[in-house]
Amino acid sequence: AGLQPFPAYYRFMGPANTFGYPDRPEKQPPTLSVDEVVDSDANVIDIRPKQDYANAHIPGSLGLGMGDQVGVWAGWLLPHDSNIVFIANPDQDVAEAVNQLAQIGMDRVLGVHYGLDDWTRAGQPTDSHRTTDVQGLASLIADDPTTQILDVRAPNEHEAASLDGSSWSYLPDLAKELPIELTTDRPVFVACGSGYRATAAVKWLEAGGFEPVVLIGGGIPDLVRTQPARV
Repeated sequence: AGLQPFPAYYRFMGPANTFGYPDRPEKQPPTLSVDEVVDSDANVIDIRPKQDYANAHIPGSLGLGMGDQVGVWAGWLLPHDSNIVFIANPDQDVAEAVNQLAQIGMDRVLGVHYGLDDWTRAGQPTDSHRTTDVQGLASLIADDPTTQILDVRAPNEHEAASLDGSSWSYLPDLAKELPIELTTDRPVFVACGSGYRATAAVKWLEAGGFEPVVLIGGGIPDLVRTQPARV
């Protein structure tokens, strides 16, 4: 299937592989106030669950639900020297997210802001986006085959299973340039394998003036299986 893309942060990993990054104690980062988040001018990573991010998020924030992929995708999608602020729920282990970034040399974490209650009370703006499931999107496609669908999976995944009529842009490429065939006058249903990368794509779709609707609880392969067999 040919060579697969590799994360942008790999070019910074040579010294780390030779000398290693210094050990860092696992501790919670400082808690930041609303004003401190606003004044930080940092890249905001929202590690709350996908549906929490869908319900409300800071405009321009990157939705990377807490798990073992936060560091990988933060390192791939954001500048390596970024100042970082996390948005988290109070029960989340932010120290683990800090550690994942530290493992790839992204150590400029300024702090964490918990939840968005204080943020909204302070009159700060939020965005939201709709979500759908496989059956819901399959029904929409059946009613309107021209439904805008964006697949953000990796090239090998796209080769293995693709949906007729969909657009495709691997997530790291999407962060650099949005597909020209997409239009802002209709929603864009964005999908991957589970909804994780599709949620991350929201940052750039919203910035481009699109209305993203994220497929969660399934992905393109599941959607392909709902389509009529080709004759």
